[in-house]
Amino acid sequence: MLRFLFYFMPAVGDIILGVFFFVSAKRMADSGASSYMIGLTMTTWAVFYALTCFIEGFFIKKHNATKFLKASQVIMLLALVGQTFTENLKMQFVWLITTGIGSALFFASFLPVTKLLGKEEALDNMIKDASIYTFSWSFGLAWGPFIAGFVWGLFNASNGWRYSYMIAIALMLCVTAGVFVMSSAVSKHLAQENQDNPTKAALKPAGKSLLEQRSLPDLMLAGWLLQGLGYIALAMMRTYLPDYCTKVLDISTFHQGIIMALISFSQAFTGLACYKAHTWPYRPWTVASVSLLGVIAFLIFATASHWLLYALAAVLFGSFTGVMCFVATFHALVNTEKTPRYVSVNETLVGVGSVLAPMLGGFLATHGGSLAPFYCSLACLLVCGLSYASFTWKTRFLK
Repeated sequence: MLRFLFYFMPAVGDIILGVFFFVSAKRMADSGASSYMIGLTMTTWAVFYALTCFIEGFFIKKHNATKFLKASQVIMLLALVGQTFTENLKMQFVWLITTGIGSALFFASFLPVTKLLGKEEALDNMIKDASIYTFSWSFGLAWGPFIAGFVWGLFNASNGWRYSYMIAIALMLCVTAGVFVMSSAVSKHLAQENQDNPTKAALKPAGKSLLEQRSLPDLMLAGWLLQGLGYIALAMMRTYLPDYCTKVLDISTFHQGIIMALISFSQAFTGLACYKAHTWPYRPWTVASVSLLGVIAFLIFATASHWLLYALAAVLFGSFTGVMCFVATFHALVNTEKTPRYVSVNETLVGVGSVLAPMLGGFLATHGGSLAPFYCSLACLLVCGLSYASFTWKTRFLK
């Protein structure tokens, strides 16, 4: 039960990141900044997120993971306080750098820590962990722009964003408390593990589910390709949708918050729906189908103008990203001996995609027209479906 309570922590952590992403991009858009500058907000965060995750992957072990979690809390609180009192738009980038480092330390070490508190590393448990984790952080990320848009809309347009950051600080203090409780639980677990007889543990026969897991192929490369391409579209939309909706469609801040939130809400509940997935991540059909839903979503983004149609497209796109995130997490967890490294690469891909995609969106919008980012994302999702299908074709009849 304690392990499931801890899964609320990434949800709260991503509420905070959702506030950062939305407020930073929206403040830039309101100032009349170019699409490059708007995209640069996420790119700045992402560069340091990716670098920190990559470096962290070489050092994180089960006995030191909680130290990374504690360090992340100090850094994130510093960034939130700094961002709250920053008037100068250019100074936002200093705190986005700090946020990138702090959030990388948190998310790349969280899953290895929670695995220590789990039961037998059997297939069903790995599926449940991947599903709950995807739901948790996606649900949190959904609330970030919703809260920021709602709170900002209640106050003066010029400084209402400050109250969003103040709420984020309060939430960060709750996460910090949870980290210290988790650290205590992990210390007790490791102490108990050291007392156990390793010889008896080695001689204990593996259960049927665990034997089944060990016989499964390692398809992490397929998961990385899916995540890498899919996250280009997702990261691009996190900065380009506020830009496009503000400058072209003149959609209100409140409705923009709803649209951005629906992507992550749909992603969250799609991830939760994968709770009983079993072996379909080794088959091509599901990923190919939800990729087509994403293609339809971008056709709507490119041709519609009413915020309700954009809300529908957000739900369709979120269905794709939910499956994408679940599959990447599942393949990282099911290969238990490689989990810390695989999780680190997963998070590095998130960072790299967030570096390239926002700037790519700004470049396409400037030189290819305002609809070009939507069609680029559409192409990425088509490749996602086809590439994953080709990787999983040989395992399509796996039971």
